[in-house]
Amino acid sequence: MENRSIMKVLDKSTLLGTGTKRSAYIDPENEDRCIKILDSKDNQRNIRRELVCYRILKKQNISWDMMIQYYGTVETDQGIGHVFDLVRDFDGKVSETLRSYFTDEKKFKTIPNLLEKIETFKKYLIDNKIILADPGLANILYKKSSENDGTFVIVDGVENTDFIPIASYINYFKRKKIMRCIKKFDTKLMAHETYKNFIDKNNNKSL
Repeated sequence: MENRSIMKVLDKSTLLGTGTKRSAYIDPENEDRCIKILDSKDNQRNIRRELVCYRILKKQNISWDMMIQYYGTVETDQGIGHVFDLVRDFDGKVSETLRSYFTDEKKFKTIPNLLEKIETFKKYLIDNKIILADPGLANILYKKSSENDGTFVIVDGVENTDFIPIASYINYFKRKKIMRCIKKFDTKLMAHETYKNFIDKNNNKSL
């Protein structure tokens, strides 16, 4: 866990982005980590559910190849912060979301072997028993490992929002929930014209 005895000052120039629940900054002492600040007390319940999932996943000794890790809390001038990995491309740039790729046709075309990567991502969720409350494309980054390749990385949405989260502890229900999550993911993919056109072209080639 992080040392909370020394307050960290978060400069606006290191702000990565602001969402509906939290803001994220580059850690001033470690450029490979980020600090997430909750935007309101109402979001405490969300982070508690998220941290429960992280504890369960750590106990399962999962592969972290496609998901950021959590390192605890720190005191900052913006309030208590939660420290996570900061995902960067091979060239040091902060990785972009899948949504940014899927809403830009030029960038979309730079992802090689897309269908294979999507299937690898789904298999990763199943094999590591990861529940996503929101498998939205804004919660998944495309981390470029080279100019011509990369992988998907989960950065948000890891929580079980069920009132009685039985699926977090019983594998039968967990798998069913993960499969529903994968269906949601497919639906979100198809919501983008770039992806729909890509699928149509691939289907026509197979005829």
